[in-house]
Amino acid sequence: PMAPSEEERSSMECGICYAHKQNGLLPDKACECGRMYHTTCLLEWIQSLPNTKRSFDTLFGKCLYCTQPITVKTTTSTTTL
Repeated sequence: PMAPSEEERSSMECGICYAHKQNGLLPDKACECGRMYHTTCLLEWIQSLPNTKRSFDTLFGKCLYCTQPITVKTTTSTTTL
């Protein structure tokens, strides 16, 4: 599936907190099923799962709605060394 447009994202709510905006941010992570999540909500959700896998700064979990694999970075820094 195609990623939602900015206009579509602006009308979507997070699949975890059900809020449209969180601290002024729109949901920015999409699952293959089309469900959108705030990165912070998805990070907290995946961290709470007992079978979460981690590789460096990436957590691997499953979508709450369709159980498809979904990933989230634990850091938002874009600094390179």
